[in-house]
Formats: sequence, structure tokens, C-alpha cells
Amino acid sequence: MTGLLKGKKLWALGFGLWALGFGLWALGFGLWALGFGLWAY
Repeated sequence: MTGLLKGKKLWALGFGLWALGFGLWALGFGLWALGFGLWAY
């Protein structure tokens, strides 16, 4: 039972890191799109 709980914790940690990375990527993409929009304008 403890192994399952540990696995869930690791999965939650991995998911949190993935969400953080995705958030940073989205932020970078948003900034790039903003810069591109200003440049194109």
C-alpha cells in the first residue's frame, strides 16, 4: 500500500513539474507572439 502511495506522490510531482514547464513554455510563446505582433505591426 505504501508503494502505491509513493507512486502517486511521484506521479503528482512529475505532473507538477510538467505543468510548470508547460506554463513556462506558454509564457515564452506568449512573449514571442507579442514581440512578433509588435514587429509585424
